[in-house]
Amino acid sequence: MRYFKKQSTILAFIIIIFVVFTTVKSLAATEIKWTTVAPSPVGTGEAMSAVVGGKLYQLGGYTSNWRPTNRADVYDPATNTWQRLADIPVRITHAGVAADPGNIYLAGGYVGKPEGGQLFATRKVLRYNIATNTWSEMPPLPQARGSGGFSNLKGELHFFGGADLNRIDRGNHWVLKLNNLAANWQPAAPLPNPRSHLGDAIVNGKIYAIGGQHSYDDYLTTQNTVHAWNPATQQWAKVANLPQGRSHIGAATFVVNGEIYLVGGEVKHEMAVNQVTVYNPKTNSWRELTPLPTKRHSGVSGFINGNIYYSSGAPAFNKTVYRGRFQLVN
Repeated sequence: MRYFKKQSTILAFIIIIFVVFTTVKSLAATEIKWTTVAPSPVGTGEAMSAVVGGKLYQLGGYTSNWRPTNRADVYDPATNTWQRLADIPVRITHAGVAADPGNIYLAGGYVGKPEGGQLFATRKVLRYNIATNTWSEMPPLPQARGSGGFSNLKGELHFFGGADLNRIDRGNHWVLKLNNLAANWQPAAPLPNPRSHLGDAIVNGKIYAIGGQHSYDDYLTTQNTVHAWNPATQQWAKVANLPQGRSHIGAATFVVNGEIYLVGGEVKHEMAVNQVTVYNPKTNSWRELTPLPTKRHSGVSGFINGNIYYSSGAPAFNKTVYRGRFQLVN
């Protein structure tokens, strides 16, 4: 009898291992089937985005003539339609974006000048109220910044990295509590490896600062560095590097089922990629999924009801919007 019990235990153990292995194999074999949906009303690059209430917001950015716009639109997957929103008070690109269920926040960025051209950093912080379709000013950043990271961690707005008015990369990290705006922005531990044009996301109560670049245009060098901010220690900790340096991903970095997705981006100046790269915090590792149909950087993207959406982006400022459905393959 002991022999049969022992054999039954071994057989059950083998079955469990087989089921676990098969499950992991299936999950690892996930692919994305890309199709198109209603095109964006305007093709943009370096726009800002947020997903709130099952809708994708596309805010500001450059139009095809590389002029900053103050236009704001929202895409509703349920109706496959776009709606124009109240214009942003300034023509703006490269702002950090954070959100909560009722508001979208923009911090820093490049702003268009009335006489033409642009400033490469600003102290402006704006709040868009979704219910009233209105914009308002919030306490400005302590210093002007453009193309920094910006996250809302449990009611605290964190701005980190980015470049100053002279386009010099800075690592400053500031925190604003939404329930105590009078306290203004407070300093926190600076971001290691100061950089701009990075991606950011929140998983399991930690803020991740992902990739980015040093300098700009012909002089830029993309970074593969990734750091995680832990509120328990009030410090940044280095995690697994990106497989390749990547920037211009600020509006196309988001979370799907506890993993961080980067869609498109730039590996060198004017060298866009179509990669969909995924970080698993549990295994501290990166993997690649089915790429976008075309190479894009500086587009807007998000995850809504089981689908990825990717709109606009450079270099072509195409109005095409891709939808990616997840599929498990053998």
